[in-house]
Amino acid sequence: MKPIPSLLRTKGVRALIFALILVLGWTAPGASQAPACGFVDLGAPIALPERTQILVLASQHLRRIDGFDRATLDSLLDALAEWGPAAIGVEVLPPQVIATMETRSVYGPALEAFAAEQLAAGRLARDHLGITWSDAMRMVDSLYVEVGAAPPDLRPAVRGELVPVLLAAYNLDNAALQWAYSMDEHGGSEPGLPDTLRAFVERRLEASSETAAIGLALARRLGLARVHPIDDHLETDLFLAIADDLTSQLQGSEAYRELVESGALEKSENELREAHATGDLLPFYLALNAPETLARGVDLEWKFFFRTGLPSGLDRYRVALWEVRNLAMAAHVRRMTAPLPGGRALVIVGASHKPFLDAYLSCGMDVEIVHLDEIEASAPGGGIRQWLKSPHAVGLNREQQ
Repeated sequence: MKPIPSLLRTKGVRALIFALILVLGWTAPGASQAPACGFVDLGAPIALPERTQILVLASQHLRRIDGFDRATLDSLLDALAEWGPAAIGVEVLPPQVIATMETRSVYGPALEAFAAEQLAAGRLARDHLGITWSDAMRMVDSLYVEVGAAPPDLRPAVRGELVPVLLAAYNLDNAALQWAYSMDEHGGSEPGLPDTLRAFVERRLEASSETAAIGLALARRLGLARVHPIDDHLETDLFLAIADDLTSQLQGSEAYRELVESGALEKSENELREAHATGDLLPFYLALNAPETLARGVDLEWKFFFRTGLPSGLDRYRVALWEVRNLAMAAHVRRMTAPLPGGRALVIVGASHKPFLDAYLSCGMDVEIVHLDEIEASAPGGGIRQWLKSPHAVGLNREQQ
């Protein structure tokens, strides 16, 4: 018997292999471009109407608007409420991530920037209750069950127990949401809660942020028990290690100087303020979530790093860490949607995250990514043609042409 290498050199076997290639449609690696989600089609045999729908809503940070008026979001909230998501994700650190970051001092700056309120409220609440963070996490689940099972007349008392426990677990937004329900059930009177803790939930509930003004407001309108924190910053240990060197090296980059001098980074903030002045932010959100706008944003903020050409490679290192964060956020979103097969979920994030989350989540086996213009067009009185007529949208369209 011939050894296999010799056998493969025979004409008959080569002809057979070639014939199999033609029949099976096989091509050599690199001979054709892989599909966006890999060579294997992961899509499950589930009809489109039965897929889990995820709408990633790109937002600018509303706290940048002086004298922010929540009424400017009414049209947007109406469209989202009509769509009716069963779960809402917000760009906030989950309690488990905060607790993990607490174990390493390197995360200190990130915690101060992104979880200072949760940490302060959590420590006060644990001192008040005399429990640990782990105790609070265990108690949260059982108290949520009790709230759902309690008759209406007993529900306020259970919420009164749940709110400080949520604070102790670093779940400030859901503490604020449950506080709001408790206030509704008490007819506007104040349920029992120490003044120091009440200040945290009241500030959070009324904050000029997309988490409060869109996420919590919509959850309250829909009667949802919670919002889901889906942010992640576990990559910041690596980022903080390179941040100073990256900043220093970018100063010497011509591409970076051109970007700063162009004023492009401040442009979106000005557009947000101008849109707010019109009294209706829906046209702004439709324009912000349009594919052309998102593509320009990726090019401006992230593809830019491939034009700086730093010899150290720190520019590409930074992009990789951005992808790490977004992949982790996508995992949190998928965890949120796991109990909702065939349901609808809304995720509210800064605009830079949307293209990445759309890409990663679209590879889910039974996920359908939907967009704001699609749900707004189907809402009563909605339609993309309506906002295209607005002065703000006309201005944006001129810039795109």
